[in-house]
Amino acid sequence: IVLRQVRRVAVGGALAGLAYGALRVLRTSESQQGRDELFRIHADNASDLVYRFRFLPRPGFEYVSPSSTAIIGYTPEEHYADPDLGFKLVHPEDRHLLEGSRDTTEEPLELRWYRKDGTLIWTEQRNRPVYDEAGEVVAIEGIARDITRRKLTEEALRQSEERFRAAFGSAALGMAILSPDGQWLQVNPSMCEITGYTEEELLATDFQGITHSDDLEKSVEGLRRMLAGKIQYFYTEKRYIHKSGRPVWVFLSASLVRDAHDRPLYLVAQIQDVTETRRDKENLERLIRQNRSILASAGEGIYGLDLDERTSFVNPAAERMLGYGPGELAGRHQHDIVSHLNAEGVPYPEDECPIHAALRDGGVHSSSDEVFTRKDGSTFPVDYVSTPIRESGTVVGAVVTFRDITRRKAAEEALRNSEVRFRLLAEKMSDLVCLHEPDGRYLYISPSCRRLLGYEPEDLLGTDPYALFHPDDLERIRTEAHDKALEGQAAVSVT
Repeated sequence: IVLRQVRRVAVGGALAGLAYGALRVLRTSESQQGRDELFRIHADNASDLVYRFRFLPRPGFEYVSPSSTAIIGYTPEEHYADPDLGFKLVHPEDRHLLEGSRDTTEEPLELRWYRKDGTLIWTEQRNRPVYDEAGEVVAIEGIARDITRRKLTEEALRQSEERFRAAFGSAALGMAILSPDGQWLQVNPSMCEITGYTEEELLATDFQGITHSDDLEKSVEGLRRMLAGKIQYFYTEKRYIHKSGRPVWVFLSASLVRDAHDRPLYLVAQIQDVTETRRDKENLERLIRQNRSILASAGEGIYGLDLDERTSFVNPAAERMLGYGPGELAGRHQHDIVSHLNAEGVPYPEDECPIHAALRDGGVHSSSDEVFTRKDGSTFPVDYVSTPIRESGTVVGAVVTFRDITRRKAAEEALRNSEVRFRLLAEKMSDLVCLHEPDGRYLYISPSCRRLLGYEPEDLLGTDPYALFHPDDLERIRTEAHDKALEGQAAVSVT
């Protein structure tokens, strides 16, 4: 039994073997003298603490190996002088473990001992009872090994595992440990929430079983490449099938852990639910496509300005009206390109440009009496609106919408010229010429009204013309002249 105990605790090392050899000698030597001599040879050179404590006829240490000085700071002589020293140096909370140790031969005792300098160490102690001819235990022989480093390592490992379990269990990200073939070995609550499955349900399956069929081959190929050593990490966006049947988009980050012989041990995976993010991204992309479609199909010129007054975007109509090809205006300073002119054809100074004022004061600015310059140097009249772009209340840019109003300006000029010609003709005629609203009020009366009616033209403007007609002719004038004129027919009446 003692030999089996010795073999069980042996961890290698010649000096440690000497301690066990010392105990072995006690059984194999033929004589007590020879046994004692060989015992001391082994024990005196052992790195572990070897001791023999006799109960009868008087308690006390018969032998303590020299290694006691290095291990606990007490010399063998101090042990011989104080029979209770072995008990005193044991931590009070561990002393109860010594009760009955006189008879034990099976398990080692892990005890905390105080060194002579007061520091605390961990020891592993094994005792062997020594019997007399009557079968009474008269002594114990034992070995004590300093296992402080091992205990500190175990404690560090325990704390590390506790930290891991805490981080693993409370992580907002889904976390999982999988076998090299994809079996779920451990999952955290966030992973269960992402997939809708309980921990027991997930551990009963593998990642292949809940992966969307369209994404399965990509995931399996990533696993193959990691197992083959081609990649160390695998990243992908994929879909899991939620327990309810709906797809869940996730961002997966996986790494393969190998042992000292480079054999695959397990996979560590982090899973982030990106369903909402992906939906937002798709909505944003849809809005961008819609905006591009609107910009592309709009007949008005539209371009954006950043805070540096450079073009952030421009639609095809603006490029066409300004004479530039696709992409030529991107990133360029708009004031230099457009050469914005006032109604008199004088360029605005950059710091006074009303289009860019939206960037400076955050207000909406518009005009219908100004001029833009094309790429070839020609100009055209425009009306425009410059509107600031705000984010969280702060101006971050502006949008300028403009129209080429060349035709409108030409029509207005033609109308003005026509009115001038009409007035020249009407004022030279001897007949009375007048214009009036559909309701009858005069808009214009030629100067001949002085001669024919005795009124100044200005006196009749805005008055009811029917007040001048004789009552007997009023109805005929209304039906034969006025109503036909409103219907677009020429009418002549003699009154």
